[in-house]
Amino acid sequence: MFTGFISISTASAQLYGTGHLHYFLLYDPYDATIDWEALLPFFQNWGEVMINHMVSDPVRAITSAKKKTTKAKYENTYLEDFEKLVPYGSDKKAYEARVEEIINSLKGARRYYVSAFPFYNTQNSLVYNLIHCTSNKEGFKLYKKSAWKVFGAQSSTKHSVENRQLSFNLFGEITEEEDESCLHVIDIAKYLQRCLKGRKQVPLDEMWELLDNHPIFPSEGFRNDIKSDLTGFFDAKIEQIVNPDTGKKETVISFSS
Repeated sequence: MFTGFISISTASAQLYGTGHLHYFLLYDPYDATIDWEALLPFFQNWGEVMINHMVSDPVRAITSAKKKTTKAKYENTYLEDFEKLVPYGSDKKAYEARVEEIINSLKGARRYYVSAFPFYNTQNSLVYNLIHCTSNKEGFKLYKKSAWKVFGAQSSTKHSVENRQLSFNLFGEITEEEDESCLHVIDIAKYLQRCLKGRKQVPLDEMWELLDNHPIFPSEGFRNDIKSDLTGFFDAKIEQIVNPDTGKKETVISFSS
């Protein structure tokens, strides 16, 4: 068992031609430097990869970059010519999307799960995204659940109002300005209402499966809170019925139209 430190390129080389290694790789560069060639075999073998994407680096400095070495760093990290990256400017979503595109291209043909959570400083400025990559669905679900637990029932470390005021539009629908950088349990309920609007007697397992596959929302750890928001804010109805196929009792939920 190895307990010391080796370079990522050395570890990467040892993975080629092996299919029996299980691993967890934490890739934590000081700035926006990502060596995709070294990471490639980690994406294509069984294991967990976590990348610290220091998105605050290009957001702050890419438009003022003059040195060839600095421009090359950004080109190597985002696999684009520097001239194509400059228009990204301070658009953090553009850098985040580009990194996820690269990961998707490197993973091969298998099913792969990627979830990214943002970390903010005390001034609510984004510093980095912690990106978790895995071919194991249970690992994906656990990462989302753990992140939301650590963040205090929200999707980031951003200081945000937990109990936001909801209002109704002319059609009687709940409306609210959604902060995508810091989502709360009510946002999970809103997502489920949008996806399942008007559906009757939906098995709870089907509803949780929607969250299983969502890149941010957890399917475990907040189920009672989600059900409470669905019934309290969206007039959903939860009941027990006897499944006509199995003859067994099961809990179902009906959504308002």
